[in-house]
Amino acid sequence: MNERSGSVGARLKEGEPIIRLRNGSLLRAMLVALAAAALAPSGAYAENVINIGVPLSMSGKGADYGGLSATAAKMAEEEINKSGGVRGTKVKVVIADTGGDNQQAVNLTRRFASQENAIAAVGYIFSGEVEQAFPVANALKFVVVSNSSSKPGIMERLRPWGFRNTGTEEKLQEATIAAWKQRYGIKRVAIVADLRDAYAKDLGLKVFPTLLKSSNIEIVNADSPITYNLGDVDFTAQVTRLKSMSFDGVAIGGQYTEGALFIKEMRRQGIKAPVISGVGFLAREFLEIGRGDVNGTMVGTTFWSEKPDPKLQAFVKEFGGRMKGDKPDYRAAAMYDTLFMMRDIMVKKGITGDPSKLQAEREALRQGLDEMSSYQGIMGETKFDKLGDGIKEVYTLEARDGQFVRYTK
Repeated sequence: MNERSGSVGARLKEGEPIIRLRNGSLLRAMLVALAAAALAPSGAYAENVINIGVPLSMSGKGADYGGLSATAAKMAEEEINKSGGVRGTKVKVVIADTGGDNQQAVNLTRRFASQENAIAAVGYIFSGEVEQAFPVANALKFVVVSNSSSKPGIMERLRPWGFRNTGTEEKLQEATIAAWKQRYGIKRVAIVADLRDAYAKDLGLKVFPTLLKSSNIEIVNADSPITYNLGDVDFTAQVTRLKSMSFDGVAIGGQYTEGALFIKEMRRQGIKAPVISGVGFLAREFLEIGRGDVNGTMVGTTFWSEKPDPKLQAFVKEFGGRMKGDKPDYRAAAMYDTLFMMRDIMVKKGITGDPSKLQAEREALRQGLDEMSSYQGIMGETKFDKLGDGIKEVYTLEARDGQFVRYTK
């Protein structure tokens, strides 16, 4: 899988240890070096500590995502412990780098469950990681929660130990397609999809076709979608083919780097049609690479950082102070909420962090998540459906002059 590194590191505080990735961008060791703890041999943590694994894509294809989520995890850890932890027992988040690699996500799941004495793991940025790691967690009877994955229809076989504190793309796109259609008068759409990334392929070839048709929008290339592969950088041929079609808009199933480059090539070749995509585009890198060319691109999400809620705005302010002005994305917000959600459940269930009770306490946490009727956090209200997927409010965002802003009719 092709590596790419996000720009998060360059905006972190000065004077902190760093590592250098392939293209020279920097990420803090407090976010990445902790990964070494998950990869190097170690004994059990000190008594009376509740360990929670945090497997994130800190390098590779999702570094921009992982860096934001890691910051939110450390914020939650500090705030939980400052307020007394879990009935006096400290919580420790153990951040480890998956590199966006499915097998590494599996390896870390085994290590968290079998060697690090973690009660649970929260992270798993990509749906491919979820599809590979969650079956292992089920076999180990280990609680795992994704703060990011949004590919529909995968959770039924990943229960009862798997959860996703996110909205799936079919839920997000129903509202977003309606807004896109209203905003631009969309009647005819061309489909573009990344065939290598599991999430992007599903969005482009399944979710978009189904929902566009149900919205009475014609797909002009339903039998021959434009395709590319994760890691591609030259889209001249694909856009030349796209240019020969007649359409009002373009629906892209992809991740942020390729998506931004594809849209730039569209604009270079004179295609001005508006674009719709999914949460894979919700990254600063998308805006930095695409610049003005991606203006008007619409995506659906479960988080709006400008929502006038005091608790949320306090989080956004603190987050921005740590990340030199960067705003949290839905993944960071879901990470923060999930850790506090778990804290509340652990307090209610009387979880102690006693190694001799570890499996019983994992079961108690799992039951608590299943039993939770509602949680009110910085994202607003969160519930889980019977498949362990999050039920949340949906916001439609539009790229505009270097930021994503909420679209309202």
